[in-house]
Amino acid sequence: MKKMLTLVLALVMILSLAAPVFAADTPVTELSIKDVSTYTGTRQYVAYRVLNASVDGLNFAYSLNDKYTDVLASVLNLTFDAAATQTDKQNAIVGAIKAIGSDVDKIRAFADALYKEIQAEGLTPEVPGAGETWDGSALKVAQGYYLIVDVTDLEDESYSNSLVMVDTVGDVKVEVENKPDIPDTDKKVDDENDSLINPSNLSEDEISLQDSADYDIGDEVPYTIGIDLPNNVSQYKYYSIVLQDTASIGLTYLPDTFKLTINEVEKVIAPKGTVTTAEGKNVDFWYEIEALQDGSNALYVYPRYEYETYELNTATADVLDDLVVNQADKTNGGDLKKVFANDTTLGSINNAEIVFTYKCLLNENAVTKNYNEYSLKYSNNPYDDGFGETIPDVTIVLTYNAIFNKVDTDKNPLEGADFTLFKFIAKQPKDALTEETAKTLTGPNGEAYVYNETANAWGYFEEVTRKTKSGDDPATTEDESTTFTFSGLDDGIYRLEETTVPAGFNGIDPIEFRIEAGHVTIVNNSNDNVLTDLTATSTAAGALRIHGDTATGTLETDIENRSGTELPNTGGMGTTLFYVFGGLMVCGAAVLLVTKKRMAA
Repeated sequence: MKKMLTLVLALVMILSLAAPVFAADTPVTELSIKDVSTYTGTRQYVAYRVLNASVDGLNFAYSLNDKYTDVLASVLNLTFDAAATQTDKQNAIVGAIKAIGSDVDKIRAFADALYKEIQAEGLTPEVPGAGETWDGSALKVAQGYYLIVDVTDLEDESYSNSLVMVDTVGDVKVEVENKPDIPDTDKKVDDENDSLINPSNLSEDEISLQDSADYDIGDEVPYTIGIDLPNNVSQYKYYSIVLQDTASIGLTYLPDTFKLTINEVEKVIAPKGTVTTAEGKNVDFWYEIEALQDGSNALYVYPRYEYETYELNTATADVLDDLVVNQADKTNGGDLKKVFANDTTLGSINNAEIVFTYKCLLNENAVTKNYNEYSLKYSNNPYDDGFGETIPDVTIVLTYNAIFNKVDTDKNPLEGADFTLFKFIAKQPKDALTEETAKTLTGPNGEAYVYNETANAWGYFEEVTRKTKSGDDPATTEDESTTFTFSGLDDGIYRLEETTVPAGFNGIDPIEFRIEAGHVTIVNNSNDNVLTDLTATSTAAGALRIHGDTATGTLETDIENRSGTELPNTGGMGTTLFYVFGGLMVCGAAVLLVTKKRMAA
């Protein structure tokens, strides 16, 4: 790709044109450029003095800089016959520039068209000099009307350059602010909890768009990408964007959930190569999903429309003679401007709001941290097909494991048990739900509806099927498991039931507990310590509290069984006890009888 020359009309100072007054001298102005962007490198600039100026006291006059006369006439749509004098041309050109007025869009269009003509003619700048650039520090220049161009090489940088028109007449010192504009974009994930109908009851936000979230395996994770376009899109011959998103192996894109809007108007999005949808509507955006070597997937979304541009060819007389038709693809995107209706105002194209939402399935390959990395590739050079690219934006989806160790009262591993874990799914109907009507409702697999005090909602308990057990002996039917791991858990309300009790021991009552997790809301990269707190507390007072490991996303605790109390049996110790207690009772009765007789006597 040719040298990046992104030209954004960031600052336009209106040329105050008075009637030409010829003066005796051409004074000097100290010109400097202040970069107000966050770019940390050194910018480079050149300047074209398209009009000369002379000043005498309060009087000033503009005159033509001969090498720009033809390009100015062409841009301003002026034609001159053979009889036209230099003064005629000067008056017509200065008058036409004055007639542009203060309309920012018109001034930007003028500057944009002027630079295209300057490029086409191969004209060299006066400042600092042909083939030279300067860093914007204070420089003495002859007063005049200037087109200043930022020529900093910003290939694949998340910055753009500026094209500035500035009038230096009558000023001893002029400082120009370089205000390049680029798209503002951000990606978030919505943190939801399906155990809760009204999360605010349990100190959680009902809608929480942030950089991290936690989910169960099998859940659909909702993402939102927002893009605010820069303020000069209408000045581009075409403008392209490519949304580049990568999902780790534990996340699967769900194309049926893709939705894209521009200024709140939904656009049609379909796989690359689709011209119309099933409804017969023309497609506005294409998407591609590419499988990567590590098992992850990359998603690309871009306008489907092709665009025409010119390719520089210095081997011919006209350096802009090669018209090229570019097909939209994931490397260069397509023409976003064609997505807008013909009657769309420039203001609605500039600063337009684009929102792309989609969901990923958290699949069986999920680990504790499952990341998405997003960046936006965008046009930042209307003259050289240049692209900038934003710094990657990372979002992370967390999921947890719960480990239950079966032990006896001495904390020794105890074989022969089995557990089932259930999660409470809050499903409150829209209509008022009474206890009587709740009895008629069931979950998707026939689960009974219950009212959960902790969630303060109706719903059902759904079995968690992602269970692994330790100690199974594949050579026999005997189950030697003592450790039970349930994986891929979200925060929420759960119930653990002992479905098989070890022989010789009493079973436990069902344990209901709530997993709570704290995680950061802003993620800088995938190596961040995202999970800050992980605990599980039984909802019964004084019951089990499970502590979690934030490094591994694991909760672990011991579940203790106690041996049952023995009942008496014939011929054993129990019979002896009966004999002893019976004898004592007989003796007691005899003593009581004798005592009563003596008292009577």
